[in-house]
Amino acid sequence: MKNWKLTGNPELRPILEYCLRAGAADRLILALRQKNLEGDFLYPATLPATERLFGARILERRKGRRWPGTVSHRFDCLLVVVRFDEELVTPMVEAGPKLFDWVGSPKSGLPEDLCLYRAGSTWPVLVSVTHEQDAWIFAEEEPSSLEVSACESETEELFIPRADVGFIESE
Repeated sequence: MKNWKLTGNPELRPILEYCLRAGAADRLILALRQKNLEGDFLYPATLPATERLFGARILERRKGRRWPGTVSHRFDCLLVVVRFDEELVTPMVEAGPKLFDWVGSPKSGLPEDLCLYRAGSTWPVLVSVTHEQDAWIFAEEEPSSLEVSACESETEELFIPRADVGFIESE
């Protein structure tokens, strides 16, 4: 699998539409960072904002230290897995129209590190580390509808937990 680095601060809508169309994504992982071992959130508004935006589409809430693109060395994060489809595109774009708007902060209340994948697939379609303003598309062919550059790093250099654990690991 090849990875393509998204350039600039891309618009969210074309990314979500590409992931639906080309990658058949049906799952979304979101990270809500914690600030201590007690589990207090770094940005407390992210949990209620996430629950309001995704509601009944939330399939799972898991604590984890590793998810696509990220290894948290200090604290667990709450990782929320959401059922993703075309009906979520507009509400997500209205909440944060650019990919890197999706970074935890007191102002936005949005979760971060969006990862889109198809349940049962070996590779995710989108991996992002939004606080670092990094994001990659995983595809065999260059996604011509998105602004990307060929990625110099090997796919294995980007941390991607195993698919059989839902791309989330706790240790």
